[in-house]
Amino acid sequence: MKHSKIIIFLFALLLLLTACGNDISTQDYINVVTENKALKEQVDTLSAENQALSAENESLSVDLLDAEAEKTIESLPMEYFNAWAITSFGDNSICLMSADALHLQCIAGNTYSISEEGISTLWSDLLASLKTLSVVKIPSSCETISISFLDPSGTHIIDYYLNIGNSTNENLVNSIMCNVMYIDEITIYMDKIANDNTNN
Repeated sequence: MKHSKIIIFLFALLLLLTACGNDISTQDYINVVTENKALKEQVDTLSAENQALSAENESLSVDLLDAEAEKTIESLPMEYFNAWAITSFGDNSICLMSADALHLQCIAGNTYSISEEGISTLWSDLLASLKTLSVVKIPSSCETISISFLDPSGTHIIDYYLNIGNSTNENLVNSIMCNVMYIDEITIYMDKIANDNTNN
């Protein structure tokens, strides 16, 4: 009897220990496993989306860089022209390209007086600019360049039109247009410059 009481006691203790050791029910375990599986699937989905977004971002970055590079390359001829104008005619020189890229307009930054010295300096600057123009990257579409010169008061005095399709500097100047108010004086000074160059 004592022996059976001990067995019953041990059996009860074993049931009690088993009950205490198994706090998670089968349903709770299934729920946790299901939730874990759902979270893993969500992580996999988010990881795939992240990879897709990274690839798309990389593609967009490359496209943006290509667009910026193309824009920079397109703007280079104007940078060359601006550098040419500033080198030839002073810091305040301005270059503008027509919308169809056929004609370039340059306004000289330096000013020139209506005098023999002023017109001689203007002519020297023009000849020097023709030499440096040969190193400027000119768009194939560009046909003419016009250069406007002003006097110290800002009055337009003369325009030179260059036909850049012609490669020889002697024939590069296609036409000249003078301010009619100064045409007599400019003609006299230009003739004198031409005679001096012929005699030298």
